[in-house]
Amino acid sequence: MTVFGAWTVLAGATLWELGRLPCGLPRQFAAEQAWAEAGWQAGHWLPDDTATTALVADHLLSRGPLPGLREIVWLAGGASRWATALRARGWIVRAVTTQTPPPAWATGNLPAVHLESAEVRWTACHDVAGLSLPGSSPLDTLIFRAIAAGRRVPERVPAGCRA
Repeated sequence: MTVFGAWTVLAGATLWELGRLPCGLPRQFAAEQAWAEAGWQAGHWLPDDTATTALVADHLLSRGPLPGLREIVWLAGGASRWATALRARGWIVRAVTTQTPPPAWATGNLPAVHLESAEVRWTACHDVAGLSLPGSSPLDTLIFRAIAAGRRVPERVPAGCRA
């Protein structure tokens, strides 16, 4: 391979990666179209200041909200310490108070991810394995990839727990 060929391959690979989000989802048009067509919304429930909640918060801060998908992070108890950082990263944040109850799909003491459209309502616990094991994908990322690829949301959760 020539030097020109090597640079061409390197430039192509770099441009390919720049066009993708950290979680491996396509940017802008394809994802926005996939989620907007069905009116998808997503929510993340962070109920307290636990090790699992910290993993979920770090994951959300790392990836940021996805283009074209309305995502809300619901915080309760000690999890409210992440509110400022999440807002700065572009998330819509809702704090649970006596005037603002948790969403109906909230799973109690376990961090959860919720997706819904006009046709589908799906809730599962955020998974510790997908958030902490090298080379694994968090559950929300797996589901968002499926939606962006036009696949149906699985009825059974591949990791984590069913809410």
